Amino acid sequence: MNRLPDDLLILSYVKAIELELCSEFINLLKYEVDKRSLLCFL
Repeated sequence: MNRLPDDLLILSYVKAIELELCSEFINLLKYEVDKRSLLCFL
């Protein structure tokens, strides 16, 4: 996940929620968003 740019991470997280993808995948993305302190951009 370190290679994924912040903007693409946020986009991926939002899209994963919209598409109701696997909760484990969404949680993985959410963890990375939290780790990078990007919650304010959601």
